[in-house]
Amino acid sequence: MNEKRAELQFLIDCSILYLRSKPIDLAEFNLDINTKFQEIYQLARVHSIEPMILNIFTKQLNILSEKNQLFLKHQYQNLLYRNLSKMKEILKINDQFSEDSINSIFYKGGILSEQLYGNLGGRSFNDIDILVDKQQLADVKKSLSKIQYTLKEKFKFNSKKEEDIFFQKRNEIEYYNIRNNLNTTIDLHWTLSSPLMALDINTNHFYDEGFIQDYNINEATIKTFKVEFLPILFTIHHGGNDLWNKLKHFHDWATLIVKHEKSIDWKSIHTLAQKYDIENILYVSLVMLEKLLKIPSPPDLYIYTKNKKIQRIAERRISKLIHYDGGKP
Repeated sequence: MNEKRAELQFLIDCSILYLRSKPIDLAEFNLDINTKFQEIYQLARVHSIEPMILNIFTKQLNILSEKNQLFLKHQYQNLLYRNLSKMKEILKINDQFSEDSINSIFYKGGILSEQLYGNLGGRSFNDIDILVDKQQLADVKKSLSKIQYTLKEKFKFNSKKEEDIFFQKRNEIEYYNIRNNLNTTIDLHWTLSSPLMALDINTNHFYDEGFIQDYNINEATIKTFKVEFLPILFTIHHGGNDLWNKLKHFHDWATLIVKHEKSIDWKSIHTLAQKYDIENILYVSLVMLEKLLKIPSPPDLYIYTKNKKIQRIAERRISKLIHYDGGKP
């Protein structure tokens, strides 16, 4: 096993222990953890699971060298500062949207960190993902300009055909802030899935189906997806959009199942996945989760994960994941 493969296997093994609240025994690993710790941490950043490394080693600082302890503490402080700064931006944007009557849904990122992991240090996130009504995009632009956000790209359509082609090929545009000392990007979506999935479900659909809830953070109320809808969100985003290219995707899945499996109606999730024609993506997600992090599928879906074709697809995607280096999956 080459060094990168050994380091990734260590991250996977740590993830399994972390999900079961078990300590690390360095004697069980054929890897000099203290010599390789910073390389392991950088690989964890590639897979966006550095909060897991930070949390599990913070509880066992004595197994790290003094140099690595200082490194760990510094990285933990940086993570909390970044996430707190992003959450402040989320609250600022939410306030502005409320003032301007923008119908929005905040998801993933800081909201998911609070909702699923219970704190801002539980999940790594960079951008702020927001779903809005396509008909309000002009109003959104005006609203965001009031808090100094501007488009990363300039769009000018010379015809209705050009505009139609743009929306057929894209499901998001990016905004960035122009305030000092901030580096925040908004991924503004008008549909949840990439156009390649041909799944045109928008903001109003989620409200109509009752998938949205009010989530309270620091006395502010933010619209986001209900926990009961997260299996569909993860299927669309982690599997359909991102092709399961990071271990973070499986940490989300694992945490959801460990904490909420019994409160989710998996038969309804299956029916909804079939309605959206994403059931195979759901099955592959669950097979990969079990193979990687030893989290079994919910009983109502177990039989579907045993399909040989689904198993082969999952194996191929795991192979891609193992060789992921932070570029295109």
